[in-house]
Amino acid sequence: MQSITRRVFAVTALFAMSVFLIGCGASPFEGTWTLDKEATRPVIKAAMESKLAEQAAAAGDQGAATLEMMKGMIDGMLDKMIEEMDATLTVNADGTFTGSGKFGNQEALTGTWAESGGTVTFDAQGEENDAVATLKDGAMRFAPKNKPADMPEDFALIFKKSK
Repeated sequence: MQSITRRVFAVTALFAMSVFLIGCGASPFEGTWTLDKEATRPVIKAAMESKLAEQAAAAGDQGAATLEMMKGMIDGMLDKMIEEMDATLTVNADGTFTGSGKFGNQEALTGTWAESGGTVTFDAQGEENDAVATLKDGAMRFAPKNKPADMPEDFALIFKKSK
């Protein structure tokens, strides 16, 4: 009787371990990601233009004239901003992450991450540094979770996975 019980226990344990291991595949978010400046530029440009258009509409006719003037300045401002950007994000299998480079006014980020339904929430030190990310076509779209009121709604940084 003991040998049957041991066999049943062993088979059950092996089954449970195999289900656990199959379900614990690596997240596609895990790994080292670097800022993709070329992919980030049009995202930020569209977000900036959208925010300017929103503000111009609220200002009426004068706003429309200002918007046209500002559109010409956006490229120069954006080129300088993108040139100064540099970021690397390392997403670890143990649920932690580190970021280095320039994340706005931060030069380093650390914290934890959790994936749910294809979206990752990055819980950084300080609520203002929290972010959410999604994957599309192999790129990670990384956006602040708690955007300041003056930040365009569609603002995001695009990261590519390092090889």
